[in-house]
Amino acid sequence: MMLSRSYALHIGLLLCGCLLILYHPLEKMDFPGGLGDEGAHTRVANQIANTGVWWKLEYQGEPYMNKPPLKLWLSALTFRFIGKSLFWVRFWDATFAVATILVVYLWGRIVIHPLTGLVGSMILLLSYNYVYVHCATTGVQDSAMIFFFTLALTCFYQSSRFPWLQYIAGCAMGCCSLTKGWMGIGALIIIMGFLVISRQRFVWNTKVFYLMVGISFCIPLLWFLPNLFFLSGFFQNAFVFNYLSRITGKEVPRHIKPWYYYFTVLYKNFSPWVWLLPLATIFGCLKAFAKKDKLSLFLLIWMITIFVGFSAASGKQAWYINPAFPAMSLLIGYFLYETGLMMYQPKLSRYAPLFVLMLSIGMILLIINTAVALYRIPNNQKTKARPLESFVSYIEKKFHNDPYQIILCDLNMNSKVVSNREHYYFNRIGKQLIQIDDDLVQFNAIIHHATIPIFAIMPEKTFLEFLGYDDFQLGDGVYILSNDKGEIVKLVMPYRLPKDRKLPLRKYRTSVKREKEVVNNGKR
Repeated sequence: MMLSRSYALHIGLLLCGCLLILYHPLEKMDFPGGLGDEGAHTRVANQIANTGVWWKLEYQGEPYMNKPPLKLWLSALTFRFIGKSLFWVRFWDATFAVATILVVYLWGRIVIHPLTGLVGSMILLLSYNYVYVHCATTGVQDSAMIFFFTLALTCFYQSSRFPWLQYIAGCAMGCCSLTKGWMGIGALIIIMGFLVISRQRFVWNTKVFYLMVGISFCIPLLWFLPNLFFLSGFFQNAFVFNYLSRITGKEVPRHIKPWYYYFTVLYKNFSPWVWLLPLATIFGCLKAFAKKDKLSLFLLIWMITIFVGFSAASGKQAWYINPAFPAMSLLIGYFLYETGLMMYQPKLSRYAPLFVLMLSIGMILLIINTAVALYRIPNNQKTKARPLESFVSYIEKKFHNDPYQIILCDLNMNSKVVSNREHYYFNRIGKQLIQIDDDLVQFNAIIHHATIPIFAIMPEKTFLEFLGYDDFQLGDGVYILSNDKGEIVKLVMPYRLPKDRKLPLRKYRTSVKREKEVVNNGKR
């Protein structure tokens, strides 16, 4: 019995699980290419860290209006003062997930039983969709948003005993909206629905409730209102595109999915716990409406609001229902605990020890098996060694303590010419990076006066233009930075490169005929 109530043991188990499941894969998974959210958010945060401009968000040289800034500010602080490795790109996401798991544990422990909190938080930790799909191990906004979302609802539920918790709930809802698109309003809808269905509308008339609602709106409005009045196109991008267009799916037709899409998400990405969810839902309905259990009602309203709300929208993504996972996990934990207690009724008591033992062994085996499977996912991924990653890793290892310089020629870091992946890896190089235009005179001057190894990176087109000039100084070879399709996107030329530090890139060769055409037609 002592083990079932031990704070130290439970917290220790959860933290060990978090280290293995959440922090372990942060460096192992690829940084995305294309226009994915992780690449875009990392680019915006790096821009903040580089320029020191914290209020006006910028992406590819244009104002960034798609997401509020709270999580971006945290990432920017990390990039500026700690590091820019993939671990630090995703550090806050894993950390907010740990915080959410601990909130679920403490809530279940305080309201029901320590084992309920432990099982519910373990189920959340071992949910594939929550861990790997645009949330706990990805550098995006969702994990932070879900933490504030869960904290707000937990604090409000507990405020029946401690009314001052509504102030924390208001702050959490405000931070939720300042993290990802007014999601704090979703938490407020769940609270209002709970008060109506549980016939506690008198709570609306209390001063502390009005203050909670006011705080929840004031925090995000401190950022939204100035941008709305002073930033052209902010309403169109931040509200019309981010909400109406995403709900209808008009802007991104490939996101339009059928009404039953999220059932398939649960089936694929919430296994094995999805098989317990229907039983837990029936249990929750019986407890909520037959026995007037407020916690079951609260969790059901939370789940249904998220699930039905996002199912009603035409535009759907697997991670949109992630805010429902804390409620689902805790409800399953509640169901399993009550099932064990039910066996101790007089008519069944003689079978209770055997049943509880079998249930405990089954859950332990299920948790271990699921944990091992999730732990192995990043190790089993076949990551392709891309030229850009290989080049930056080579620089970081070979020139860790030695001076060097990188020249980006005709590559504006704030333009679409530099992809999100390139922007991230170039930023890893840091202060050793300089940018110049396609100015051959300036380029030659830098090369001529340099006394340390230099790596010049430029588009192939710029290289071929430079090749048409007699005074163009070729380096110690020309190497290819290709994309995922093997197409040449950039070229690297090292200068004064020590012979024992060979570049891990494929050499670039132009045909004699092509070089002659460039020489004949490219001279000015």
